[in-house]
Amino acid sequence: MDSISFELDKCIGKIGSEVSNIKRPQGLAIDTINENIYIVDEGNRKVLVYTIGGEFILEFPKKLGYILRGACGIAVKFNKVFVTEEFRSTISVFSLEGNFLTRFDGRTLFIKESLDVPTGITVAKDGTVFACDCFNSNIVIFTEELIPQIYILPAGKLPKDVKLLNDRTLAILNGDTKCIMLINLEDGNKEDMIVNRKEGDVYNPIFFEIYLNEYILISDYENNTIKIFSKKGKLLNVIGKSGEMFNYPTGIAVHSNTQTLISVCRKEHSPIQFFKLET
Repeated sequence: MDSISFELDKCIGKIGSEVSNIKRPQGLAIDTINENIYIVDEGNRKVLVYTIGGEFILEFPKKLGYILRGACGIAVKFNKVFVTEEFRSTISVFSLEGNFLTRFDGRTLFIKESLDVPTGITVAKDGTVFACDCFNSNIVIFTEELIPQIYILPAGKLPKDVKLLNDRTLAILNGDTKCIMLINLEDGNKEDMIVNRKEGDVYNPIFFEIYLNEYILISDYENNTIKIFSKKGKLLNVIGKSGEMFNYPTGIAVHSNTQTLISVCRKEHSPIQFFKLET
């Protein structure tokens, strides 16, 4: 598969501090069971929830409840919402309706299992949680109940985001090399997917998504683009190369059933974008 095209479907939302507004977006995840979108808003210290059609549902936590501090990455699995908090070095867990359930405080344990600026996060089918421990350059592994496992994975320098390529392979976005590192969870072997520098230099990657296990989509924050690569690292397409589509894009996710890419940025009148993908 060496080609992929896109078409803008719609843009929604508004930058601001009112209900349903976004101030400084970060991670984005899709609840594939209930067909809802969860967006981290670091600036307003909340998570916003939309339908897959773009209708606003709710936001959490409430002002009098749990306050997020430096919220960054997000994952939705098993009717739970996992959110990393950079300023607290914690992972917080909520119900789908936004009720606070529990959290892992990464600063209270011994150094091997501590967290220092957690960023991207993903959850496997068996409930295993993988979180980027950015400043320690590790992937920390937890059970669904956020009990740390006895091992961690060295992940190069400054891991930003993490995804599962399949049940056996973890894909990690390296903020230093701008590459995707693949780690075999069975034998620990590592392989770098080198981005083609001549065609698609990625300046400041924030989050990424894997589509159909064949395409790698990377939000390039300061280049105001989303770049689409083959699994071998060949640049296939660029969304926003005219410079008008995005303003600092961050979280991205693909709804596979409808072949829809959903992205979020700081564009004033339309921070949430929906694109139709065609392969």
